[in-house]
Amino acid sequence: MNRVFGWVFGGIRNRWNAGERPPSPLQALTASGIIAYDRDVASDRLIWAPNLRQVFGLDRRHRLTSGRSFRALIAPGSGTTPDDLLQTVPADLPPGPVPYHCRYVVTVSGRSFAVDDHGLWSTGADGRPLWGRGVLRA
Repeated sequence: MNRVFGWVFGGIRNRWNAGERPPSPLQALTASGIIAYDRDVASDRLIWAPNLRQVFGLDRRHRLTSGRSFRALIAPGSGTTPDDLLQTVPADLPPGPVPYHCRYVVTVSGRSFAVDDHGLWSTGADGRPLWGRGVLRA
């Protein structure tokens, strides 16, 4: 085993064996800047994983419960956003999941975050997106 990886992973293993609990999956995702979300396109409702506030450093004043409220944080011209992708969905897509990936910048309380956003849109019989489910990495 490589000396560096052996030291890092060996140290982690030794601490856990000594009774320290390993981080939960949510703690690991938060430390990595990863947030999961669901979006209902018709109602514009957003549902976030519980680590949203920790990753972006949000206080209780920020209520990001809709695509509109989240769009307000996206820096104009900073990249392709999920809404940009929604506007370019071909009308002849078959029903079912469609992968997406986009990058943009979010500004929260004066701090900017480069965001890598990817997941799946589910389309209806008319080929239009019904909902999105994905993850952001800030």
